[in-house]
Amino acid sequence: MMCYYRLFVLLALSSFVVESRHLKGNSYELSSFHRSRINATIEPKIWAVLVAGSNGFVNYRHQADICHAYQILKNGGLEDENIIVFMYDDIAFDVENSRPGVIINKPDGDNVYKGVPKDYTGEDVNVDNLLAAILGNKTGVRGGSGKVVESGPNDHIFIYYADHGGAGILG
Repeated sequence: MMCYYRLFVLLALSSFVVESRHLKGNSYELSSFHRSRINATIEPKIWAVLVAGSNGFVNYRHQADICHAYQILKNGGLEDENIIVFMYDDIAFDVENSRPGVIINKPDGDNVYKGVPKDYTGEDVNVDNLLAAILGNKTGVRGGSGKVVESGPNDHIFIYYADHGGAGILG
């Protein structure tokens, strides 16, 4: 359990450190080493990793929020090849769902489930696959689509994790 805590802290801290930056006066400036290596003609790619970490109809909102986030990103122009979705995918056709095959995230809302790629579902939604996908480790994923973030030094990665949390746990 302590290993996961350290890993979580490491990931949290690393999300704030995207590039080495040196303080010069009152502003941040890339060091000359990094500046010389960046090709200004390369357009950065945007990646999204969407994770619903819980399952079951009682946790409907987490998968609904991930599906809604997908629709927002897709409508905003992000391509499926740059979106990785982790969700148990067990609520759309759950017997408690009064509209089988439909997931909404607000009363009388649109179906946000339609078209959502399910890269990792069921038991493939796990910490090992999540870390491998974020780190771009294709050989580290087990099951699922095998899709991983294939980012470069100029790219941006958006990670949205919907689930419960608490002291010492990552829900």
